[in-house]
This record gives sequence, structure tokens and C-alpha cells, in this order.
Amino acid sequence: QTLGANPLFIAPVEHDSYASAAMLLPRILSSALVGSVSSAPSWREIARVAGAEFKVVSQFAREDPEHSSVAITANAESVTYWINEVITQLIDYREHLNEKDSELVKELPRAREDRIKWEVDAVDQEDRPEIPTVGDSFGGMFVGRRLTSKVKKITDSTSRYNGDDRR
Repeated sequence: QTLGANPLFIAPVEHDSYASAAMLLPRILSSALVGSVSSAPSWREIARVAGAEFKVVSQFAREDPEHSSVAITANAESVTYWINEVITQLIDYREHLNEKDSELVKELPRAREDRIKWEVDAVDQEDRPEIPTVGDSFGGMFVGRRLTSKVKKITDSTSRYNGDDRR
């Protein structure tokens, strides 16, 4: 924390799930895109018109297949969960298209906003539990967590009252 790092304390299972969503799922989606489009009878023509969008989205299909396969297989349960989530989202998109309703018009901007928030590190932090500082942890060991928590609340409220906005 002193160096500006933001520690993240999570269970190993949570880490594996998050890593599956953020690192392995893009590889799978990229490979699925290339596999589905390249197996079409019109692949030769599609390849000629494929441009920047296809290049960007399909880039992870270039990764070492053995390495990807090992990583994906080692995290099969969490990868399966995230694949199901993507399938559900794609089915929703397809239904919006088939019904010609306006929900897709709402979904795409929402995804765009979430992507931009991630890119500028502005993902909402409100619902996250507060992670104890090193001082809180040591205080909890020596005088107990309840007393440390009460002292912190008093200190925080005094700091805000005095105009100190360090948090």
C-alpha cells in the first residue's frame, strides 16, 4: 500500500474464476469465432473482406494451442461457467434481433460504457468490502479487531471533520 499497490485478498477459487473470465475466455471466444467462420463454405470470400475487427477479435486464436488447452482444461469448471454466461448473453442478443425490439440498442451502449470504465480504471468499487490496511491487521492482532475498528471510525470521522480527505 505504501508503494501505491492495491492488494486484493481473494480465495484461490475466486482467483481462478476471475482469471478464467479475463484471460481464458477471450482465447476461447477468439478460437470459436475463427473456427465457426473458417468452417463456413464461404470462408474464402469472408477472408477477403475480413478487416480490422476480425483481426483484433481473432488475435488470441494465434496463441499456442497446447498452452491454451492446458490452461483451459486446468480451469474447466470456471471456464464452463463463463462460457455459459457468454452463451446466455448471445442468446439474449439473438432474441432481441429476432423480435426486432429495442433492447439490443440498450445492451450495446451498456457494454460500451462498461468497457470504457474498465479501460480507465473506473469500475464501481461501492459494493466491494473494505480491505483492512496493514495497520488495521496489526492493530487487530494486538488490541483486537473490534477496538481497532472503533478507533478507525473515530479517526476517520475526525479526519473528515478537520478537512483531511486522505483515504
